[in-house]
Amino acid sequence: MDGQSALSEARHGSRRRRHSQNLKMAAISLPIVARDSFAQLAKRTSWPAENPGVMVVFCVVFVVAVGLLALFIYKKMLARREKSQSTV
Repeated sequence: MDGQSALSEARHGSRRRRHSQNLKMAAISLPIVARDSFAQLAKRTSWPAENPGVMVVFCVVFVVAVGLLALFIYKKMLARREKSQSTV
């Protein structure tokens, strides 16, 4: 039985090797890939243009956040300046 399994494995192994040698990758055509990529990019729509209200909210929140950050930094600078003037 050991001889038969080795013979069977040798037969199937050579068949597998021949089969894998016959397989080839499909050629990738650069113009086709470029055309498909461009088509996908051209199909996209502008999310901000479709949702102007959300964009206004984002802008208002950003402006408020920057203002609060500037106020915080200003208060820290005043406190540091006041502390340095009182120790001198």
